Amino acid sequence: MRLSTIALAAALTLGASLPFTAAAATAASPATASSNQLWDLSQLYPSDAAWETERQALAAKQAAVRAALTQTFPKVQVVVDAPVQMERELAQLRQAAGSASARDLEPLLAAAGAALPDGRLPTSIEYTPGELRLRGVTLAPDEEAALSARLQAAGYRARLDDGSLVLRTEVSP
Repeated sequence: MRLSTIALAAALTLGASLPFTAAAATAASPATASSNQLWDLSQLYPSDAAWETERQALAAKQAAVRAALTQTFPKVQVVVDAPVQMERELAQLRQAAGSASARDLEPLLAAAGAALPDGRLPTSIEYTPGELRLRGVTLAPDEEAALSARLQAAGYRARLDDGSLVLRTEVSP
């Protein structure tokens, strides 16, 4: 048997097990199709027209976000992830203007100082952009819940990790 005949037979066998088009995939009856070949999206999109309308609306929103990014920040030439790129550009503007962002050391320390119970002082402080680690802070479970609630209201998350209180910003660029 020649090699080209074997390759053709393999291709036909593999091709016979896979649907060639989306129409062929959805034409299979639910009783015979496996769960990974057929998705029932009729609850979300009752018709092809509804699907197309939603797809066009999403595409228009994405185009508007991209346009806002490139108009606001003309030096951005390639748009990969517009919200992330816009946040990054805003952070650079804040830094150039000397404004502190919520990820900087001073706002993190201020938030921790306002949220910690009186008299609770850390034994050491570690800072990386967007994260403050306060070592040696011990809290009772009710104090931890109250601290987390106060910090969350200010836009920060807190958790206890290996004897340290770790503060992070809720949204990071």
